[in-house]
Amino acid sequence: MSDTSITGSTPERQHDHIISPEGRARRDALAARTDVLDKVGTLRTLPDDMHVTTEMVAEFYGVDPEVIRKLVIRNREELVGDGYVVVARAQLVRDMVSLTGVPKARMIALFPRRAVLRIGMLLRDSPVAREVRDYLLNVEHAAQEPVFVHPSELTRKQILEMALDSENRALAAEERIIELEPKAIKWDKFLSADGDYDVNCAAKLLHRWGRADIGETRLWALLRKLGWVSRSGLYGNGPHVAYQRHIDLGLVTMKPQVQYVTESGEEIIRFPQVRITPRGLNELHNITKGKTYCMGPNGELQTG
Repeated sequence: MSDTSITGSTPERQHDHIISPEGRARRDALAARTDVLDKVGTLRTLPDDMHVTTEMVAEFYGVDPEVIRKLVIRNREELVGDGYVVVARAQLVRDMVSLTGVPKARMIALFPRRAVLRIGMLLRDSPVAREVRDYLLNVEHAAQEPVFVHPSELTRKQILEMALDSENRALAAEERIIELEPKAIKWDKFLSADGDYDVNCAAKLLHRWGRADIGETRLWALLRKLGWVSRSGLYGNGPHVAYQRHIDLGLVTMKPQVQYVTESGEEIIRFPQVRITPRGLNELHNITKGKTYCMGPNGELQTG
């Protein structure tokens, strides 16, 4: 059943379609509207203000945690695409100041807001989840609703202005295509290249590709905020370490470094260096699009 055939159908059918396997494309299209969560309730988060546990998701939707776990099993691929991850409790102890409200289990499931929203699109027996879908359907409907003005209501001047505006838009689009085409070719070639880049070099590349306010310090802070890396050491002041999940995703890598060679020819290796892959740079390029960054008074990254 296509999305088109659903448009204009009853609310029940639209809810059923979003929940169904055939509704994956609609869920993907609506997954960025995490602002809807704030309209239906208060989502309790971990101290990083970015992630919630299974129990917190269940609390938000008013269901038993086991319902959420079963839903994750059935839809794991989708949720992983939204940033759902399972980490060791020891990792949370290292990364967060407080673990208040976190279960004592050895492994903890973490949901970013995007994954929490998708749960709402998939969960059937929850009034809160239904309210989430109601809001999303309204958003979808508003985006599709045409604004119609009958030609008889337009003046000659308005018609000429509309024609001129349409022509200017077409010309501007053509100029933009001509301007971006060489950059797009270079960027595609870059993404297909082998190798990786240290964070300083990655920041310079992002700067070159239009992310003017990203320097090495801010990029490190962004990587920590995204959960790609963390600081090692008892007090979190050691070298950065990449999380295995993001290494497996091909976004970052850890490369051993030779510190010096002894007289006998033995290579002394220092702590491995975090490096960004071309795929990781592309992801950062998309994440930082349209955003500005600055460092807060306490060294935290602030987003504009």
